[in-house]
Amino acid sequence: VRYEYKDENFLGMAQLGCIIILLRKCL
Repeated sequence: VRYEYKDENFLGMAQLGCIIILLRKCL
């Protein structure tokens, strides 16, 4: 369960990072 939770958290952070990069490029 811990590994799955870490994977989900990592994916969430990766998605947030991609969104921030896209926003910076657009802005």
